[in-house]
Amino acid sequence: MKEKILLIGPILKTYGGVSRFQEDLLNSGMNYQFVHFNTARPPKMRSTPIANGYEELFNSGLVRTFTSILITIWHVLKLPYVLFRESPQIVHIASVTYWVFWESAAYLLISKILGCKTIFHMLGPFDVFYLKSGENTKLLIHKILQKADKVICLSDRDRDLMSNFLVPKNILVFRSNARLSLDKVVSQNRKGRERVEILFIGGVEPFRKGIYDILKALPIVINKFKEVRFTFTGGQNTEQALHDALDPNFASWVSFRGWVSELEKWDIYQASDLLLLPSYEEGLPYVLIEAMAYGLPIITTPVGGIPEVVRDGTNGILITPGDYEALANAIVHLVQNEQLRLLMGNNNREDAKKYYSQEIIFNELEAAYSSLIENSLSIMK
Repeated sequence: MKEKILLIGPILKTYGGVSRFQEDLLNSGMNYQFVHFNTARPPKMRSTPIANGYEELFNSGLVRTFTSILITIWHVLKLPYVLFRESPQIVHIASVTYWVFWESAAYLLISKILGCKTIFHMLGPFDVFYLKSGENTKLLIHKILQKADKVICLSDRDRDLMSNFLVPKNILVFRSNARLSLDKVVSQNRKGRERVEILFIGGVEPFRKGIYDILKALPIVINKFKEVRFTFTGGQNTEQALHDALDPNFASWVSFRGWVSELEKWDIYQASDLLLLPSYEEGLPYVLIEAMAYGLPIITTPVGGIPEVVRDGTNGILITPGDYEALANAIVHLVQNEQLRLLMGNNNREDAKKYYSQEIIFNELEAAYSSLIENSLSIMK
């Protein structure tokens, strides 16, 4: 009989990296029986740009806030029943920051009280959340994470922060990964194209990912080069941001694709020459690793785990968050230099093959599961 893993976290099609990770894990073919405990709440529709922290829960209206709180209480009350019913060997909690962190802490404590081995997996920008917290809140974060048998984070930066209050051997760094087998990706010939295709994938939080900085940089670029096109994908927030901030004089250089399926997304990567991700805060976004797998150079910011993956001048360009002029200059530099774009893209593809394939990441996770289960069995003996 396969050992059972209870995976706790939200799955919604519009929910971002946490949903993506869990869907991949459930479909991974690992030699475990996965049971998913879905903690999803109604999709968030932001009403204000770059509303970080605890404001996230409240900036979408009282109805959604109240509904979210009730759903959280229901999940917390339901979890003990699920644990008794399923009797998992490991409880793997997929979490992010702020409100979701505290919700996940409740799942962690309940799981430990009922004698389960636990993994607390931080899939969001832990550094921002932790460093912005007060001293008493930091102490509480320490005590919560110390309860977990293993803590997984996205970057060396997060690991170094956690090492101040956790046993280092209990901290694992698992970076984001490219979803498909990289050997099956056909590299698109981008040499000699007449128009440079520039891509932004905004998800549900385009404000935090710097969409307004791109829209400020866009006229600067177009006034120097006409043979470019900016393609944006995302949900209603992305479309609204474009509608509100885009100068109509430059609309003919912009394309909005809305939400795209996985197959459509790969086609978009193949058709693009350059990815923009000028984020204000990140953990380590999947879109960055996916773009690398498809050989795109990247213009982004040194936040979260990004500077551990993007090396300035080698496989991309790093700019300061909010500096739209630097963003425009970086775009112009890569539009002007086809050979540099191709070289950076090739470096990214090689890095993705070597370090960020799904096979590599899931092999490491499988080893972590095996270690916890073996440790649990040895204690029982």
